[in-house]
Amino acid sequence: MLYHYRELRVMKQVNISSFFLVPALLLALTGCGGTSSTSDDVVADTGKGDELSCTTETPNTTANTTLPQITYSEVEEGSALNDTLETAQDIETNSIITGQGSYQFPGAGCVDCDDYYTMTVAAGDEYEFELTTVSGMTAFLYLFNGADYLTHVEGGDSIKRLSYTIPADMTELVVYINTYQGTGEYTLKTTSPQEPVVIAEVPSAQCLANLTGSISNAVSGAVLSAATINLREGADVKTGVVDHTIASGIDGNYSFTDVDAGTYTAEVITSGFITNYVNIDLAGEKTTEKKIQLSPTLASGEVRIVMSWGASPKILDSYLNGPKADTGAFTIKYYHRSDSNSLLDHDATSGYGPETITISTQHTGTYTYWVNDYSTRHNLSSTALAASGATVTVYGEAGIVKQYSVPAGAGTKWNVFTMTSGVITDVNTLSDWSEQP
Repeated sequence: MLYHYRELRVMKQVNISSFFLVPALLLALTGCGGTSSTSDDVVADTGKGDELSCTTETPNTTANTTLPQITYSEVEEGSALNDTLETAQDIETNSIITGQGSYQFPGAGCVDCDDYYTMTVAAGDEYEFELTTVSGMTAFLYLFNGADYLTHVEGGDSIKRLSYTIPADMTELVVYINTYQGTGEYTLKTTSPQEPVVIAEVPSAQCLANLTGSISNAVSGAVLSAATINLREGADVKTGVVDHTIASGIDGNYSFTDVDAGTYTAEVITSGFITNYVNIDLAGEKTTEKKIQLSPTLASGEVRIVMSWGASPKILDSYLNGPKADTGAFTIKYYHRSDSNSLLDHDATSGYGPETITISTQHTGTYTYWVNDYSTRHNLSSTALAASGATVTVYGEAGIVKQYSVPAGAGTKWNVFTMTSGVITDVNTLSDWSEQP
């Protein structure tokens, strides 16, 4: 007889059909968007094709640090071409120079072991020097102001790097390479970042999304008009700058259009209700539907548990097992809605929820809360519950106490938490459908 009543509930089901802007890089364009990772968000097509991604074809206004095209200068060294300061070779910024270094053991003389280069500079200029030597050849890289030693990188084969900012009143910088082991070719690269280059804004295909939904009372199911919905970029972002805001209409519905695709935290506020926070993923060029419930404020000692999900499965059921006031235990469920100061306020049979249970007075002992997937209860390997996007929010007098998201995996029963003397212990596991804790 009980299951006959449950099947009558199924007959009442109603089918309801139902983006984070990825920045464009200056030199590499990427796609954005994708399927929403929050499965209780219903994504609908906007008429732009079946694909879930969108591509930014051209960059927006972007500040980017660039280097000009590198020029190459090759020094053909002789025995005394640039081996003293007086014969130093002039070089320019953003150039690559190749040269020969050679060091003989003491007594054999030094051939091409010293090379000098000079640069015209100005105060505040920033330079990056990179000296590369062949294997088995090592050298020092020194900087001078013409007479005094400024800084250096010690020798070692392969690559040495040195950064330097020109101080006040310096107009010439001397770069000195000293070979002290081996013979071979070296390469000196000298670069200096330029000021950021502003790229003019041009029309481009944006990765945009739409968000629609409704705001309702988690206890009565009644729509809530004039509720404020704030969107902040990122998950679990409950403070700071609000990126988008709107109010629900007289029918409780709300709608955001042309929002940058990505992840947002929705903050929903209205008088007499506890502010709720919900993470929402918006896919590019898609419309996501999110129904959000608000709990009325609670008195001291009261606890409210609200479970919601997406369009599928059609029926998820909340269960609460707890101690009676005297002896024994009770279980709140869809066909036993009230017992020992606990009440199933709202039961949903057409997807989305909410399933709401309120404990007005806590008794001594342990309460256990779980969710059963009634729709697929006969398929113990089902992953429909994990894919439902179901969330559970626990409220107290001060506001939100705990929030849970259904874990991944197979299972038709979601064991969410236990509570003893007001202290909640997380469980958050999946198992087989059962009406027992």
